[in-house]
Amino acid sequence: MADTEFISQMANFTSLEQMKNLTASFESFISQQRSVDAQTYLGKTVTLLDSQLGLVTGTVSGVTFEDGLPRLMVSGKTYDPALITTIHASATNATTQPATP
Repeated sequence: MADTEFISQMANFTSLEQMKNLTASFESFISQQRSVDAQTYLGKTVTLLDSQLGLVTGTVSGVTFEDGLPRLMVSGKTYDPALITTIHASATNATTQPATP
């Protein structure tokens, strides 16, 4: 193998390793973002699709993690945040907004 071919191959291996490291960093970032996103639902009323009960509406009372993925606690049951169909406005927020002239 010529020196130039060897150097080229080493550069390819280095690029591949950097791409693998970048992918791992993105996966970690996405996992952290999902955790932060799930916490924003705490105390909010949501409607979600339960495979057995159909549409369920309730307040998110907690966030748990199963296999590293966040789950929302609604009415004593845990749900994947992806099952949310509606996020309801808080009644207290609606009444405390100042009227615009």
